[in-house]
Amino acid sequence: MHGSDLWKLWNQMWDNYLIVSGLEANLPKYVFALLLLCILNDALRLCNGKDMSDDVTKDPVIIIKRFDEHILGQTKEFFERYKFNMCDQKNMTFEYYYSTLRNLERTCGFCNCMRDKLIADCLILGC
Repeated sequence: MHGSDLWKLWNQMWDNYLIVSGLEANLPKYVFALLLLCILNDALRLCNGKDMSDDVTKDPVIIIKRFDEHILGQTKEFFERYKFNMCDQKNMTFEYYYSTLRNLERTCGFCNCMRDKLIADCLILGC
């Protein structure tokens, strides 16, 4: 799985955890400390390598936003389209293949009017 995909999944789980645990109501300093305990090792290394001395960066929302910019900003549409176009059904079930194509197309920069058509092309003609 690609690093940006892992980050998106982790971020989604983090958001759900904040809601379920009721931590949204806690002080940002507490949530920031919890974030550092839960964050992926590579992201923690990145966090440690950045200047985190100012109080603004101790706001968990800002930290997550900075990671989004760093991790998701590295996504290159050309490479993402290459992965989409090279995706082959092989031994996947139809449902899994369709789901894989849907996930891949999100980072390709396709316009809304073409997404379904390109996926249909892959399903009918094969990539």
